[in-house]
Amino acid sequence: MKSIVIANIIEFNARILNDRYTPEERELWRLAGVDICDMALFWCGDNKIVISPLPYDTLWVENVLHWLKWQNVHMLTPQYFTESICNDILADNQLMTALDGLLGQASTHALISWGATTEMYALKERLQDHRDIFAPELPPLTSFWTADYLDSKTGFRELCMQLGQEHYFIRVPRGFTCFTVEQALEVVSHFIRQGRGFVIKAHQGVGGFGVLIYRTDMLQVGIEAIHQDIVHWIEADHEIHTAVFQTGPLIVEEYIDSIPGSSLNHPTYDAVILPDGKIKTIGVGGMLMEDQFYQGVVVGEALFRASREKELILIGETVGTAMAKLGYRGWFDVDFIVDANDKLYLSEINARRTSPSHVFELLESLRARDPAITYALANDHFYLSVDHPLSYKDIHPVFDAFQSHPPTPGCSCLPTIVTSLKRDQPYLGYVVAGPNYSVVCEAKERLESTLRENTLIAH
Repeated sequence: MKSIVIANIIEFNARILNDRYTPEERELWRLAGVDICDMALFWCGDNKIVISPLPYDTLWVENVLHWLKWQNVHMLTPQYFTESICNDILADNQLMTALDGLLGQASTHALISWGATTEMYALKERLQDHRDIFAPELPPLTSFWTADYLDSKTGFRELCMQLGQEHYFIRVPRGFTCFTVEQALEVVSHFIRQGRGFVIKAHQGVGGFGVLIYRTDMLQVGIEAIHQDIVHWIEADHEIHTAVFQTGPLIVEEYIDSIPGSSLNHPTYDAVILPDGKIKTIGVGGMLMEDQFYQGVVVGEALFRASREKELILIGETVGTAMAKLGYRGWFDVDFIVDANDKLYLSEINARRTSPSHVFELLESLRARDPAITYALANDHFYLSVDHPLSYKDIHPVFDAFQSHPPTPGCSCLPTIVTSLKRDQPYLGYVVAGPNYSVVCEAKERLESTLRENTLIAH
């Protein structure tokens, strides 16, 4: 059995891009999705076909497959490039022929994607015309609505508020659902008068976009100034936030103060709801955050104290069970914030694959080769010290040297996002894995220092 991996991140995000989005805003979303598609190379280990919207860098793919010792990975790309990779696949007869040849005579194959879209169901149906295709991470078509509902901030909040009435250990920040900007501003005034920081969340924000944070120490400027700032972001920014805020209701909720500077303050729980409705826990991790924006994750054994890990799993499985009862199937995560009193608050659900998913799967692959490896750290947004585009060839020597002679014994390092090197402000993603957290952090610092030096010398 082969996995058919579809990197449909752009397609998944496009479901929220209505006619309020300008062409420039759509392009920002498209570029962000193109970069994240690189992570699909690491889903499901060996023995797969990966279909990406644009071709991956050939040298990068060769390096990754060699370093991971994967021998049965094939790459395909449609000749067309639109916001829907599934439609592009279906419109490409040559690709469909090539896919059929790669699948061979095996009777059953798994269809894996970033998230559920209407186009993914059409592709699945077309592929099933010729062979047995099952999609273990795709909800039944009759339950497709659950992916959109649970992935939204309002859907998450409604589900978890209900669960909080039944389970003392499920907490969400105190907040309100607002249906107009004016109503949201009144709620904001309520929080400011009480001297409490607050967060504004769009109904369908993605990756930190559609979130405005106003900590307690930001309230001194007064209600009027804060109102003006909020209106700017919601109605006049015209970059990437504005249209997100103008689609659906707004959530205004209390800001949770946490102890700064630790990934342990932003836990995440990842799992898969199997076709039979059972919960398969993938693991827990600590998210690396910059304000509201996700930067990366740390996963591994005993990352949290035993009681905290048990609590995270209990909450994650409880939420997953409720999602399964609604009909949702597939990968999901639950993200948390730890407050200053060490209490867990739920912040959102992602009803799809997640940015940490490739890290959990990479750690599993690396551990199969070397059982001493028990930790992995991913930085998905490491910006390099130049202000012009690069290529993977420019940074390849650093990773090649790291693989041959790790500067920190027992560590392994892989570049995971490299399409982003083509940006005017180039960045890349990487994963460092090793036997313990401190060694991994040391290897991370050495890798980043070497990458900065290498790019400056080369240019």
